[in-house]
Amino acid sequence: MVLPLSSRDIALGGLVHDYGYMYATLIKKDGSNIGYQSQKFHDELFRDICIEINGFKLLNYGAYYTLRLVGWYCWNEYKERGTHVASQHQK
Repeated sequence: MVLPLSSRDIALGGLVHDYGYMYATLIKKDGSNIGYQSQKFHDELFRDICIEINGFKLLNYGAYYTLRLVGWYCWNEYKERGTHVASQHQK
């Protein structure tokens, strides 16, 4: 069975997720942020956005578990760079 997926089916989830990984927060409409959020929060948000957009639960849970297994590497890289909102308050 071939799944009719395209890059747009995960692009929005990926964009939100990657921003969240870089800054450990998201921005509200008023320009403020939602406060520090964990890596797990952003991984779950990615999964849920992608399920809402493309409806492929199995595929998106697979991507979610992959992020849970190896996403720590990128998360820690951004944390060390000091881009996380919590890191900025600790300076």
